[in-house]
Amino acid sequence: MWINNLTNNYKKSIYLILLLVCILTIVYLSNSSLKQSTIPRNSTSINSWIMTKKVFDSITSNQSVAQYLKKSTVYLIGGSNVKGYTIIPTADFKDETLLAANINKLPTGTKAILYDDESWSYTPRVQQQDPAYYYKLAGQLAHSHGLKLIATPALDLIKVLNPSSKGNVQATSSYLKDNLAKEIASYADIYEIQSQRLIQNQTLFNNFINQSAKQAKTANSNIAVLAGVSTCAGSPTYQQLAQAIKNSANTVNGWWLNVPGSSPSSPNCKYSPSLIEQTIRSIF
Repeated sequence: MWINNLTNNYKKSIYLILLLVCILTIVYLSNSSLKQSTIPRNSTSINSWIMTKKVFDSITSNQSVAQYLKKSTVYLIGGSNVKGYTIIPTADFKDETLLAANINKLPTGTKAILYDDESWSYTPRVQQQDPAYYYKLAGQLAHSHGLKLIATPALDLIKVLNPSSKGNVQATSSYLKDNLAKEIASYADIYEIQSQRLIQNQTLFNNFINQSAKQAKTANSNIAVLAGVSTCAGSPTYQQLAQAIKNSANTVNGWWLNVPGSSPSSPNCKYSPSLIEQTIRSIF
């Protein structure tokens, strides 16, 4: 009898140990998954970035940032393939006529065209006045050469299309009311929402991205939608940049990392790649 009791007690001990191991394993895995990322994930994977070669070279010197970007797709402006990364070499144009003139002169390996129509001296006025038409031309040209088109119509086009709109609130309202995203997205493969100047107003930032993305996907269900963040527009902190990325993570496929330095188009900007490094490290 005492032998049977000893055997039963031994079995119970084994069962309890196994149960405890299972519980500890579940707790460990749960904590690990929470630590891996504070970005919510949905069916729209967060895996695409646009950046210049200069920015890429600067931020990938940080090993933790480099390891994250190796899991992503990078549309690299002015760059070529980099071992260990998924790179889409990208040529950028601010004038559709220059795109047409240089389509057969692109660097070897170019796979995407970024056409950046904005209210500035680099884009002819006629293209600012009818962005949908010129994105249509750009899309036809890119696709006929086997290239992807990244459409990045700027929010400041509203100054041309609807001059009475003043300030960010009226500009975003006009942009959405004019259905710019819906009109342009049907010609593109990637649609980037130039939302960077709205980061100081997170409510406006979120609404503008949500509504613009909805329009773009209504016109083109296969389109990838990205949002813009910048180290210059509004002089954001890395915490504000991180919050903007978190807030839009369930809506977009990724972001354009604008890290401008002082130039004719951004004379008051200071090149700050460390701000982007801090941002990425804080949320991924």
